Amino acid sequence: MGLAGFLFILSLLVIVFRSKIERYAISQLDQFFKVPVYIHDVEFTFWKTFPNFSLRLDGVVIQDYSEEFGKLPDTLLYAKQIDLKANTWYLLQADMSIESIVVRDALVGLRIDANGKENYDIFVKDSVQTESNFDLNLKKVNFINTEFRYANTLTEQAYAIWLDRLRFSGRFKNESFDMHVQANAKLKKFKDKSVTLLRDLDVDIETDVFVNSASKRYEILNSILLINQMPFELSLLLDAGHMDLKLQGKDISLVEVMTAIHQDNLEKLKSIETSGSVQFSLHVNGDIDKSNTPDIDAEFRIKNGLVKDPNQALEIKKIELQGKYEKHQGKPEKLELSQLSLQTMGQHFNGRLSVSDFSQPDIRVQGNGGMNLAALHHFFPLPQVRSISGNVTVNGSVHAILSAPSTPNQHLQIINSQVDFECKDIAVESTLDFPKIQKISGRVSTRNDDFVFNRFQLRTARSSAEISGNVKNVILFLEKTGNLQVDGALKAEKIDLDEFMGTQANEDFPVSYPVGVFVLPKSIHGVLDFDVDNFVVNNHHFSSILGSMLLSDRQIEVRHLKLTHLGSQAAGNLRIFEHIAGTIELMGEMNTTGLNLKQVFAEWNNFEQETIRAENINGKADLALKFHFPFSMNKGIVKEQINAQASLKISGGSLVQVAALQEIAKSMRSNALVKVFLGKNLDAIEKKLSNLTFETLENTFYIANSKFVIPKMKIKTNVMDLVVYGWQHFDESLEYHFEFDFRDLKQKNKDSEFGNAVDDGVATRLFLKMFGTLSNLQFAWDSDARKQFKKEQREQETQELKNMFKSEFGMFKKDSTVQRYQPSTKPQEVIEIDFGEGEENVDVEQKKKRIDENYKRIKKKNSTKTEEVIIEFE
Repeated sequence: MGLAGFLFILSLLVIVFRSKIERYAISQLDQFFKVPVYIHDVEFTFWKTFPNFSLRLDGVVIQDYSEEFGKLPDTLLYAKQIDLKANTWYLLQADMSIESIVVRDALVGLRIDANGKENYDIFVKDSVQTESNFDLNLKKVNFINTEFRYANTLTEQAYAIWLDRLRFSGRFKNESFDMHVQANAKLKKFKDKSVTLLRDLDVDIETDVFVNSASKRYEILNSILLINQMPFELSLLLDAGHMDLKLQGKDISLVEVMTAIHQDNLEKLKSIETSGSVQFSLHVNGDIDKSNTPDIDAEFRIKNGLVKDPNQALEIKKIELQGKYEKHQGKPEKLELSQLSLQTMGQHFNGRLSVSDFSQPDIRVQGNGGMNLAALHHFFPLPQVRSISGNVTVNGSVHAILSAPSTPNQHLQIINSQVDFECKDIAVESTLDFPKIQKISGRVSTRNDDFVFNRFQLRTARSSAEISGNVKNVILFLEKTGNLQVDGALKAEKIDLDEFMGTQANEDFPVSYPVGVFVLPKSIHGVLDFDVDNFVVNNHHFSSILGSMLLSDRQIEVRHLKLTHLGSQAAGNLRIFEHIAGTIELMGEMNTTGLNLKQVFAEWNNFEQETIRAENINGKADLALKFHFPFSMNKGIVKEQINAQASLKISGGSLVQVAALQEIAKSMRSNALVKVFLGKNLDAIEKKLSNLTFETLENTFYIANSKFVIPKMKIKTNVMDLVVYGWQHFDESLEYHFEFDFRDLKQKNKDSEFGNAVDDGVATRLFLKMFGTLSNLQFAWDSDARKQFKKEQREQETQELKNMFKSEFGMFKKDSTVQRYQPSTKPQEVIEIDFGEGEENVDVEQKKKRIDENYKRIKKKNSTKTEEVIIEFE
């Protein structure tokens, strides 16, 4: 049989026994593990890997091992794909001998709990394994895109490493062999107790490891390890649970350190001049097991460092840094910077730092000198800061203890803090959506947990303010365990609130604010007096603002507020509070005098109505306002819940070219009966309605339930004495009522050849209703108002009659609503006759006669009283 025939028969056997081979392989794998191994799919491949065969396992899950009853298992390993390769010849002899393993897109989570139990104790004993035909004859192990996590609760350590690629190769079955290791990885986190010592470091290595599996000895001699592309010399000896590791970086140039820092902007390094050297040494020595860690000693130093950018005229020179890290069994670990000194653009700074006992860090910091912030940020960028400039001077020390770090109950106790910060012309531009700060100047001092601000100035493009005062309990406030106490004074040339809220805001959706998040703070209490020359909000300008602000639980109370708006002074009290997250309640009382109505309407966009615009109104107004405005951070003013009362007095007012008044004139022309009474006066009336003037208008207006309400009021105008009342809804629907006399529409006080014509007392009263919407105004004669007027007139006449009887006959004495009758008479000549003094004693007949004469006289007088004529238009 030739080669072709042999291959044909081999292919046929593979096809026939493929499923059996897959089941057999899985059954052999199961014998290695104490825990179930879940595999989503198995694929057997032969010809692609000939002369070897391959098993591809998809969706592999291995749970961790736990002897605790009822404990839910966690995932020890998940791999999207694992490839196992074996020799075909051994397979034909029913011997599963795996030679290589490739793991892709995997997560491995190793843990040791507080009792010292490992979650990775999943393999059966060697005695069981010897009974299986499944053998490990490994020569290669390859991990691709795999994350390893390790957490040891006993030693309070945690590691996280991301492997782009980790490859082992060697004759693993031999007792003693050389293993070749190649790794490209990122050390994401190395945490010891509460302190993260290392984070986000790129690690690359390719080396040979001497392995003696019998004695469990592993050794690396003088290999090169690259950390963020910086070379370090590595030596490692692992021998039966004892570690001796040495890592040294000798005379690393400062430019290599800068390259590691500026990985995202290597182009920037081309213009930077660097000199100086960095030294680093790490020694890890001691026994290692799940409950102990070896001793660690590390030292690092920068000598005579210089970084300079001639293009920016920035430099940091005379950089000296020396520090060490120690961790020994039975002693608290310690990180110490014994020297930190540098010179930035003529500013000299010296400092020290020590942190001991990382389970409850004891922190001591001391600094003295100045720093140029532009130079520091240029070479060592600050997070979320695009640019910064200016100088800060620091003088003082801090001693603090952090209890229960990295837990919700962590607490920073300030043992002693005596630090003074002097800021001079600091400018900051953030990468966040926040206005650029053009200037920060002033002095801030810390005295333990209190901060003192002394003429601390802040300036942006459109705002400038200065604050002085005390802020207490800062640490407790930051830890959310206490209230921040404020006692200060704010002096500002200008505060433009629009600059901080964003110009893209509008009334309907002013800002994008998280639902359910409170705007006003709960834990800031105290008093802030303020004196602001100019304040801008939503493009409205206020000036000469004085007052006092009281802060409490999500509430701001502004007392004794005084301000000037559009040349008019206002005073009052405000209260701002937030009971529902994201909804601000604004309420208060304000009084102002001398408001220019034309300017007010123009400034406030005609109060979002089109009936009367700024070009239609003139006059001065006095206003007493009580209001309640709910404001949603995401929707603006909640119009449906506005509640306001405005007592308004307008002097010297006029309404010019108001469309609604012009419609009234047109309505009069369209009625034939009105034209009979007014005649040629209609032209003059229409002309005067185009420029309606009034000396005084006084009333109290209301806003509630989405409706603006005008109670009945009488306005004396150049055209007529007009009675007006009605309402207008926020949806533009409206209903207004007007009452006026025809005799007011006639030309009054016309001269005649006999002198001034006197009003004959005949009154013809009109009732008009305007309704509909602003875009579709309608007019009708108001019969309901006419009936109500007649009813009130009858009630008034009845009351006058009661007053008369009380005055003349002594009736209704017990009714306090009945007053003495005061008849109104026209001007007439009065003849007075003196009959001398009356007698004190008058008999009954004489008294009855006198009463009868008075009654007849009053009855005759009232019978000549003018009757008012009501004209009805149906």
